[in-house]
Amino acid sequence: MLQRGTRSTGHHQVVYVSLCLALLAAAIHSPTAIAQVGRDSIPNANLEVAVRQNVDGKLSPSFHIFELTCWSQQCSLSSITLNVCIAFGSNKPTSVVKLERWSTTEGNLTVIPTHGTLEARINHFGIDGEGSITLRFGYSTASSSIKAKDLTSFSGGYVKNSTNLQRVITAEYVPFQGTYSQVEVDCPLQVPGVKENK
Repeated sequence: MLQRGTRSTGHHQVVYVSLCLALLAAAIHSPTAIAQVGRDSIPNANLEVAVRQNVDGKLSPSFHIFELTCWSQQCSLSSITLNVCIAFGSNKPTSVVKLERWSTTEGNLTVIPTHGTLEARINHFGIDGEGSITLRFGYSTASSSIKAKDLTSFSGGYVKNSTNLQRVITAEYVPFQGTYSQVEVDCPLQVPGVKENK
């Protein structure tokens, strides 16, 4: 009777170990686990940069200010476009301030962390066609910190299939150099306000 009990216990141990190995293998090969293997976590961050577009070797007079904010593994990206001077009728040219925003919670922004870089990807759909935007924010971190401290590098651009021009347009985003830059605009800014009662 004692020998049978010992064999039964050993058999149960083998079954238990086999079950644990099977569960571990299933977890490793799950899509969630595969996405996490070999990938850094997203640090808390607030990184901003001003850029110009380089299209066909020419820098545009307009510029964008990108701000990437991440907290608790979720991110949002905002873009402010300035110095797009357009004349409406007989009026003098003015620049409309354009604000856009994307976020990972809304599903229209993807952020991939890799070795001190946050890569933001956006699929953009507009009246002139669809395209994609890729922005790479290089950052430094303070010792023993999970927060991105300073922007150390930036690169990016977009690809758009223009329905109006009937061709694919590519542009490179060229960042301003230095921590801060002073930029003069070519025309007054047109900003929204409260309608006057006459």
